[in-house]
Amino acid sequence: MSKARKVSKKDPDSRATKSSPYSKHSRPFNRLLEPHELALKPTIALDHLDNGILLALRANGRMQNKSMSKLLGVTELTIAARLKRLTKNGVTRATAQWDFASLGYAELIWIEILVKDRPVADVASELGAWEDSIVVLGLVGEPQLRILVASRNVAHRQQIFHAIAKIRGIQKTEVVICLDILKWRADYVFFL
Repeated sequence: MSKARKVSKKDPDSRATKSSPYSKHSRPFNRLLEPHELALKPTIALDHLDNGILLALRANGRMQNKSMSKLLGVTELTIAARLKRLTKNGVTRATAQWDFASLGYAELIWIEILVKDRPVADVASELGAWEDSIVVLGLVGEPQLRILVASRNVAHRQQIFHAIAKIRGIQKTEVVICLDILKWRADYVFFL
């Protein structure tokens, strides 16, 4: 029988260590990843049943185990055990997704940000605290950051641009306004 591993404050596998500049933030997406978090997590081998479960969930994320068991020709208990295994190993995760239009957003805006004379992590944390920021990506090279924000209208877009201009350390921005979402793979979410 294996013992549960106790996670200490100095454990490199823990999400926020005592010395981490990001531990003060309560929202996990409101920080840059630590270098040890960038390593790939171990994967598990998926068989035909696992793939069937994933395909069924992709088609209908609210499908009940009973319906899935009939569809795949196995018992509900088997489906429940497989779902537990997939979740435990990080293959699946229950998430809520935004419906941008129903929330009143009219456009998505990608903004590339070149940072100078301030730690990139500080600028990223400030951007990530915004209600309208969806994604803040740390990049290799220049620009160092890319942010995806949602805008309600032209006036709101201008407010976002003025707010970015006030952030200390931002030297330059490049803006791309999305006219239409041609493909959005909502079934793939990155949790590093």
